[in-house]
Amino acid sequence: MAHHSQHIEHHEKTTDEKIVWEIKPHDHIERSDKFYLIVFSVIVILLLFSIWQKDFLFGVFVIMAGGTIIFLSGQKPQNYKFKLTQDALLIGDDDEMYHYSGISHFDIYRYSPEHQELFIVFKKRIRPNLNIRIYPGDAEKIKDFLSDKLPQKKVEPSIFDIFSKIIGI
Repeated sequence: MAHHSQHIEHHEKTTDEKIVWEIKPHDHIERSDKFYLIVFSVIVILLLFSIWQKDFLFGVFVIMAGGTIIFLSGQKPQNYKFKLTQDALLIGDDDEMYHYSGISHFDIYRYSPEHQELFIVFKKRIRPNLNIRIYPGDAEKIKDFLSDKLPQKKVEPSIFDIFSKIIGI
């Protein structure tokens, strides 16, 4: 896989008080007509299977999942801004705040040499994990910064995380 960091603006700044970076959640991949034909064919086959099995709910799921994949595949990712401060993780221009007191632990997962993610696991089980793409060169700085505030525990990506990386959404 080619290294795509030249397409990503890298604004990383470290001080004693915070780490700031801006990154796209994934690289944009231009989809060919063949991709959409394959996705549409899989949707049709799964819909036929749901009709044969008389499973209406599965058919609804197939339509929703297929539509989501097609929709997300056509979207160009926007940059997101992240800040690690002494008290919290801030996300976006509006600085959506996640206090460390509400976070159970973190991990940094390496999908490939050029693709690493910071996994944030919340104390409340109903809240999904946050997966934040980071620059490989910043992984050690982020790990050192967070290690003073949170425990690091091994986190494996979910099947959905892996699938989304494979299809590029």
